[in-house]
Amino acid sequence: MNEFCPDESLALAAAIRGLAGNRSISFVFGNFNVVHPGHLRLLNFAKECADFLVVGVLDASSPDTFIDQEFRLQGVQAIGVVDHAFVIPAGSVVDVIPALKPEVVFNGQEHESAQHPEKRVIGASGGRLICSYVRGRLPTL
Repeated sequence: MNEFCPDESLALAAAIRGLAGNRSISFVFGNFNVVHPGHLRLLNFAKECADFLVVGVLDASSPDTFIDQEFRLQGVQAIGVVDHAFVIPAGSVVDVIPALKPEVVFNGQEHESAQHPEKRVIGASGGRLICSYVRGRLPTL
């Protein structure tokens, strides 16, 4: 199991930002215990909204994970639209986002009414948070 300290996560996010270069970044994060059609729709849409799709697979400390984080990471990496995926400590999303500087961060529709502590840092870096979409309209929080 990979265990990352916050400084390593920030360095990794900065390195991924470097890999993206001048391309716009969509960022999706979550448990991804079992990749299902909803995940695939979300990831496909996220890829359509930016040039470089990055996925943060939350580590084993995240609630509701029941599959080893390395297996979950491998499952996400196998999806063709994903440009880069990495394991991210569950509590460090708000720290990683400013280093990654995504233009848009996506969460599944089921998170639309949830609290979003990452919203503040997304907005501070000029990005936006999208939790669901309707064809032709991008609702933001």
